[in-house]
Amino acid sequence: CAPLRKGHTVSEFSNLRAASSPEVLGTVRASSWKTLFSCPLSWYFANVEKIRSASSGIAQIGTAIHAGTALFDGPRLRGDSISVEEAVEGAIAVLYDDDVEVNWDSSAQFKAAESIVARSVNRYCHDIAPNVVYTAVEARCDDLHINTRHGAIITTGTIDRVRERAYVSEDDGTLIEVTHAAADQQNIKPVLYRENVRDIKTGLQAVGYDDDGGRVATIGAHHLQVGIYTIMTEVELQRPMDAPAEICGISTGKSGDIAVSDIRDVRTALLGTEDRPGMIELAAKMLKDGDFRPAPGTVMCSPLYCSGWNRCPYHA
Repeated sequence: CAPLRKGHTVSEFSNLRAASSPEVLGTVRASSWKTLFSCPLSWYFANVEKIRSASSGIAQIGTAIHAGTALFDGPRLRGDSISVEEAVEGAIAVLYDDDVEVNWDSSAQFKAAESIVARSVNRYCHDIAPNVVYTAVEARCDDLHINTRHGAIITTGTIDRVRERAYVSEDDGTLIEVTHAAADQQNIKPVLYRENVRDIKTGLQAVGYDDDGGRVATIGAHHLQVGIYTIMTEVELQRPMDAPAEICGISTGKSGDIAVSDIRDVRTALLGTEDRPGMIELAAKMLKDGDFRPAPGTVMCSPLYCSGWNRCPYHA
């Protein structure tokens, strides 16, 4: 089968689910693409050898924040609503889930966790959610089979949000984004509605600064995960995600800032160019060859984040 290349249309992607391949190389969760390329060996320990470790405190805080924001956004799709207080309560319940083993970094982190979760969910519900229109919240996509020259990769995942964005076209063809409230006005120019994938990221470094000192969501390598989400969403919904994808960064640090930033391009890195293979193709070769190289210099090279730390001979 021909490898994926930049420029494939939704209709071409729609053929991927039913496509068959002589060899299925493996399953890569959409959320694990970043780990697959930051440290392939760590990914191998967790996803092939199935070595499990306790959740870190940082991860548990993030899980709780995700749960609280979804509790708030989900009912709005059905024309219903819950209070911010109920969303916070739901998030706190997830934070203290007795069925989840958590390795807290310190007693101080554990004590601060509840206030961080409550603050983050509060700010999201008051400052972010009222200003957007979502068409999907926590949407589980069908498994997607992606064919490459090396074999097929199955990718799975749940999409945080699909957002509808409104634009008007200037006389020179430039698209200007407007709010939905403005789009509803009778005297506005014809409105173009486009969709995108928005992914929520939490953490101490989830919000940074731009060149002018403004707060922005940290993109990092998240474009890989959001790119896979975008492809999966297009296939699932059978319509294009033709607005820029976004990261909604929620800082769990002292500032508690929230920032939303567009991702310039989520496709090229995955699909490649005429001269360079995309990372989907590179991942398929890695799975085919079984060549999962270590990356002991990465920030994630730690027993807190790597389930195979005790079996890895490459770190200090």
